Amino acid sequence: RQMCIRDRVRIAVRSTRLLRVSYARLRERGLLPDVPIQESEVRLYQRRYDPAVDDGSGNPPWLEIEVPIHMVGEGDAFDGDDFFVFYGLRLRDDTDYQGDLGDGPRTIPGCGDNGEWANDANIYWFAPAAPAAGEAWARMATTTLPAAVGTPLQNYRRTDHFEEQLILRENVASTLNDRLYQNIHFDSSVSVNFSGQWAPDPTGAAARIEVAAAAYANAPPSIVRRVRFDLTVDDTPTQLGVVDLRYVNDTVYGWDVPAATLDGAFAKVTMTKIEPVGALFSFVNWARVTYDAQYRATGQSGGSRNQSFHTGDQAGPRPIEVTGFNDGNLGLVEITDPRRPVWIALAAENVAAEAGGATLSIMPTQAAADQPRRFWATDAFAADGVGEFAYYESS
Repeated sequence: RQMCIRDRVRIAVRSTRLLRVSYARLRERGLLPDVPIQESEVRLYQRRYDPAVDDGSGNPPWLEIEVPIHMVGEGDAFDGDDFFVFYGLRLRDDTDYQGDLGDGPRTIPGCGDNGEWANDANIYWFAPAAPAAGEAWARMATTTLPAAVGTPLQNYRRTDHFEEQLILRENVASTLNDRLYQNIHFDSSVSVNFSGQWAPDPTGAAARIEVAAAAYANAPPSIVRRVRFDLTVDDTPTQLGVVDLRYVNDTVYGWDVPAATLDGAFAKVTMTKIEPVGALFSFVNWARVTYDAQYRATGQSGGSRNQSFHTGDQAGPRPIEVTGFNDGNLGLVEITDPRRPVWIALAAENVAAEAGGATLSIMPTQAAADQPRRFWATDAFAADGVGEFAYYESS
């Protein structure tokens, strides 16, 4: 490989999603070299420490793991309105995986901080450089998909996990336990919003709500620490259950609710202290909801709509129509393997007009019932449909 045209630039990723990196934003931030660069010279990678190749010299080698990008430009200089997109992983999702760096299959280390205890964001490195002769930097493969034929699928089973590292918990049973939670123990209640891509099917199967919660300390028999869990959809609350939180380690509580209970634009789960009244002296670590979701774009990125979805639980051709997009300027990426995303080049048959917007129409083939294919779609792709990288967190 040839030397970098300039020093490496760190791009911070806080959530698992498609990210946009534009020439304009890089230039505005002062993150581009003073000399012109070509689109072919744009490189993105991650750095990884691998103990298997550390010789103990005190200067451990860093593996450079190429990250595929999709470039949107004219095939010449990287300038003007050019940009590229990549699928970034938050720390929690960047685990060890099987790959090949040219020396055969091996385990490639993840970020090393899946608990998100020591870092605020996962780091990707932007380093424009001329590739060696006959080689090229990583780019997404490109393919096409036919439009849906026949009756489109009604829904698919989806699990959304909500866990943000907001408060440092001091009293944990082991240094290996998670210590980042949603609330402080003096709060009288704590809520977790089911935010983002929320399109429940009210006619689907029953949903499952789960919450991981823990007490401040193990409670003796004389101590009562009763809390109530409620699900609120729009402005309608539904009591899930009452429990006596007695243990310092996380306990997962779960409840089944009818699909119609989730029918609304916004939902949250809340834990409230009921006996004795006052501070919780308890913590919520995460919440999870498993439900039948409609193929409908709802996630907001600026004024645009985006949606991640999968092909369900049946093998064979899967006719899918994703409704609800604001316009027909759609972008679609397959993320079945999130480290090897595939750009889907859409044709006119894949985009249908609907009242006030557009519908995405595809029919991917699923190899087996337990091998769903996963996708991420957005409207306003050439504009602001894909959120730009964090300006203030990159350097």
